[in-house]
Amino acid sequence: RYRSQYGVGVGMYQYIHEDDENTFQLVDSTRLPKPAYQKRTRFQQNHFRPQQMQNGRFPTMQKAFVGTQKKSKTMKNLEMDQMRKRQKQYGNRAAPRQHQQAKQLEPSVRVREDWQVIDEITFSALAKLNLPNIGEPEELSVWGSLEYYDKRYDRISTKSEKKLVMVNRLIHKITTTKDPVIRQICKTRGNVFATDAIISTLMCCTRSVYPWDIVVDKLG
Repeated sequence: RYRSQYGVGVGMYQYIHEDDENTFQLVDSTRLPKPAYQKRTRFQQNHFRPQQMQNGRFPTMQKAFVGTQKKSKTMKNLEMDQMRKRQKQYGNRAAPRQHQQAKQLEPSVRVREDWQVIDEITFSALAKLNLPNIGEPEELSVWGSLEYYDKRYDRISTKSEKKLVMVNRLIHKITTTKDPVIRQICKTRGNVFATDAIISTLMCCTRSVYPWDIVVDKLG
């Protein structure tokens, strides 16, 4: 009853499946990797296509191509903006090291050809250097003072904060020959003197990156 009442006019929209084995084909939809020269050839073909359209052969395709070209430029500009933002935010961390140009550091002293090499020590030999007959160090005098260090700075986190406090500190940058303490000690003992900055530089020379030099003054 209901089929005959509501089924009028539906037959024209019904799908009838026909088994036609002759028109059935298998199609491989996997994408093959294209070399760089094929991409370049395709770009050259697209480059000459607007010249053909200007001759009036394909007026309909010309509008579609111009619209696609404008859209591609817009997409390229958006991609370039996003890439600049990522590089600015992350400091270009994703770039591989082999593509980064190594920074050429100039030597601190220009070595001339007429200089005479007295001695040369490599890093490998310096790391294995062992001087015999060296006694324990002796404390000659104590100068200066040390300030208190708050260990709470070592335990700073997002939950526990510690404000930095300004300290009235004056750092004296003085050479070895002008140091008043060294000038006083050299009158009684010793023949080679150096400040703590020079000694620490020599101890860390095997790990140094930036060039440096030490000026040695011979007095007397």
